[in-house]
Amino acid sequence: MQLNQVETARGLNRHRHIGVSIYRGCLLLAGVFWISSTVYVLWPHWPERVEVAASPLTAEPASLNFGAVWNSDRFRWTLPIQNTSETTITVKGVDGSCSCTSVRPTAFVLKPGQRLELALTYDLASRTRDADSTTVPFENGIVAHGPDDKPIASWTVRGVVKHAFSCGPRELAFGESLVYGQPYLSKKLDVTCVEPCRTLIATTDPHYGAAVVTNTNADHKHFQVQVAPSSSLGLGMHKFNVALSAVLQSGERLPAVSVPIEARVVGDLRILPEVTHFGDVTLGEAREQTVSLTSRTGQPFDVASYECSSKDVSVLPIASKDAQGKVYRVKIRPSHVGAQESDVRFAITYRAAEGDPKAAKEISVLSARYFGVK
Repeated sequence: MQLNQVETARGLNRHRHIGVSIYRGCLLLAGVFWISSTVYVLWPHWPERVEVAASPLTAEPASLNFGAVWNSDRFRWTLPIQNTSETTITVKGVDGSCSCTSVRPTAFVLKPGQRLELALTYDLASRTRDADSTTVPFENGIVAHGPDDKPIASWTVRGVVKHAFSCGPRELAFGESLVYGQPYLSKKLDVTCVEPCRTLIATTDPHYGAAVVTNTNADHKHFQVQVAPSSSLGLGMHKFNVALSAVLQSGERLPAVSVPIEARVVGDLRILPEVTHFGDVTLGEAREQTVSLTSRTGQPFDVASYECSSKDVSVLPIASKDAQGKVYRVKIRPSHVGAQESDVRFAITYRAAEGDPKAAKEISVLSARYFGVK
């Protein structure tokens, strides 16, 4: 009987041990489930591997990097592509990721296995004009579009652009220094070469002016370019370029980089302000503004007449203590609704100089803008 009691106790202990093990296992499973659920809730957008279908148009890998090239306005590169599919592919358009890119052809049809060379032209100067370092990385996307205008292939062309010289200013504007009938003054560009050059070459359209290069320090690194507008330029804004190109000590001539030039030729008579903005005006409401007329070169003149293009605008002279100028009051009273713009034309007569019996004449225009009530 005593033996039976011992066996019974052993059985109870065994069952108790199994129960504890099962209990601990349940706790472990519950913990694992809780941790996994928490991760799923906190990171519901766990990255998944996405399979992307290969493009039917492929480009030669070597053609996607043009290496290191000199800065230029028109760098040309060829991108060979091939139709690797078993069907004919129609491309309705090819464009670059920036306006500095030109692609030819822009539309074509490629049969299975057929190849085509895309002619790329890059204006590298427009992308690197504000760069301060001597080398600048370049990257540009090329995208081919199908008949539905959806992209069917894209490539990225990379390279490094080397600067041969820096130019200041990067854009040259003459402001109001060019007065019609007077000798036109020149302005200079300061050019610094990265390495010594044999010479710097500057060219421009002779219709607009001339560009002359001088080596300021005789070190073959620092140059000045004098830009002189042509005396034949008439009134108005004239835009042109001066192309700069360096010849290295090795004799290599580098591609040209253009510097934009703005040469505005103005008349001798200055009207301030040039445009009168009266803003929002109620129908029939009167507004007025004072304008002054002066000679840029200090010549004495008389106002022979003035004429308004609209009956809603009137001009009244005002006495002025300034003997070199004239002052007028421009008054408007709109008679109809809508945005309106009128002109006031001043006819000027310059007093004849000593020994010159002829008096020059000039006409200048003042614009008056105002807005009636709808």
